[in-house]
Amino acid sequence: KGGKGSSPPGSGASQADVERAIKEAKEEAKSKTLIDIANADLDEGRYVSARRRAEEALEANPNNADAYAVLGAAHWRAGDYVGSTEAYEKAIEIDEKNYGAALGLARNLQAAGQHPRALALTEALIDEDKDQLDPYLTKLQSQYATLDAKGAIPTLDAIFGRMPADHPQLSLIQAQAAFLRPLAEAGELGLVEGSQGTSDLGIDHAINGKYTGAVVGGDFVRALLLENIEEGQIRKGCQAQKVDYQRV
Repeated sequence: KGGKGSSPPGSGASQADVERAIKEAKEEAKSKTLIDIANADLDEGRYVSARRRAEEALEANPNNADAYAVLGAAHWRAGDYVGSTEAYEKAIEIDEKNYGAALGLARNLQAAGQHPRALALTEALIDEDKDQLDPYLTKLQSQYATLDAKGAIPTLDAIFGRMPADHPQLSLIQAQAAFLRPLAEAGELGLVEGSQGTSDLGIDHAINGKYTGAVVGGDFVRALLLENIEEGQIRKGCQAQKVDYQRV
């Protein structure tokens, strides 16, 4: 009789099972190596090479969420937003908590004006790890675009508690905070349905930027304002009724 903890005869892994496990381990190792190389390519701006490496990783392991996440980033760098979104969606389908895919997909959805789902993705990332800065930054852009000033205040507080003083986006976030904080108790500031929105605060709900009107070359046009450089420069004498050119 076998002792306690021993296995009965014939219960061990078969030769086929062992060979299958070895093959899967090799494929997984190959995928990981290719993904590491693809990420390095992305860091160096080589998105064509990154895309090729990600595709090779998926040939080795078609269910690798990280490979789809890298593929989504590579497509985005190439300006293929449809391909990027499809790759991110596939990664989320495999692993709904994949950080890179969820964050990339949220940003793509923002560009398409789909802020409710973008918010849901960023909030899920924050619930998973409250120390990461990027999900808060991405969440803020949807709150800003939809004029959720009251909801943006806790997000801003979280950002300033995590953002280093030399962060390149600090001045932009400070400008957005200066705009949103006084409006936190103002009630509903705009109405957004799908990718369309209306407001009298001059916010473009698609690009998250403020806008106004200006006369350029005699024609009235829409002028976008970058919040971290919101100041106008005009030629001396531009108050005249007719000017050839205005810098706004």
